[in-house]
Amino acid sequence: MHWSAILVLAMTGPQLSMDVAHEVSVTNSFTSYTDAWHAAHDAERPMLVILNPAEGEGITEDELRQDEKLQPLLDNYVVAVVDTGTDHGKKVHELFDSPALPRVVVIDKEQKKQIYRTSAKLSHDRLADVLDEHKEGTVKISQPVLRYTPPTSAYSNCPSCQRRWTF
Repeated sequence: MHWSAILVLAMTGPQLSMDVAHEVSVTNSFTSYTDAWHAAHDAERPMLVILNPAEGEGITEDELRQDEKLQPLLDNYVVAVVDTGTDHGKKVHELFDSPALPRVVVIDKEQKKQIYRTSAKLSHDRLADVLDEHKEGTVKISQPVLRYTPPTSAYSNCPSCQRRWTF
């Protein structure tokens, strides 16, 4: 009889846990930079950080989510909208070297590097382009790395160089 009870539990156990997993919703929006950082790190997703001034003249997530072009792009990110008027917001603002506000920053999916940052006023179209460009959360090198290779006698066509190194 014991083996049948174990069999029933083994068969229903995974189903129960799967049902619970479907009910748990994962949020990707935070007002705390610290909470957003941990969520992005756990999910291995890039972060969109918006630092708003204390006066309330900043960028709201609701405003961004109402834009049809931005809505699907925001789902690729963990979003942190930080009010710099709070104690936590003041500390975060200092960590970002106190830039002009509002500030928009994209942090890579490893939460190690800022891959985009600006305090310029962004249109929704420009922000959509930025979010689309960085949705993978990886650092992109926009220009090829050039390496200087000094000429050697074996590669140089200069007669003086060839004479100098020929024994």
